Amino acid sequence: MLRHICPKIWGIDKLFGFCDLTKVQNYPSIFRINPRYIDYDLVQVYYADTSDIPRLIIHELLHFHYYWTLKKQDPEMMKKYHFDEDPLWILSEVINVVWENTPEMQNIIQKKEE
Repeated sequence: MLRHICPKIWGIDKLFGFCDLTKVQNYPSIFRINPRYIDYDLVQVYYADTSDIPRLIIHELLHFHYYWTLKKQDPEMMKKYHFDEDPLWILSEVINVVWENTPEMQNIIQKKEE
């Protein structure tokens, strides 16, 4: 499914530049959480909520864009932070909310992000 979601459609490449999302692996999860493993290019999406899967995948891929961009710009800084427990993570969630509520994204996911 990830291979069919084009960042140029979202316009996200204007913000972060091009990222090759085809290397990100996605797997169904039996848990109602959607963990992502940035270091391993892996994301899991809860399998039972099929109506929300496109939004969840896009949300998680935005995190990959964000962290890959930061890592490319300052690899040493990225070694200091853990992906889920720091101000960079909070900022990534804020960026996701803002981006997912743009008209381009709303045309795709049709669900306001809060």
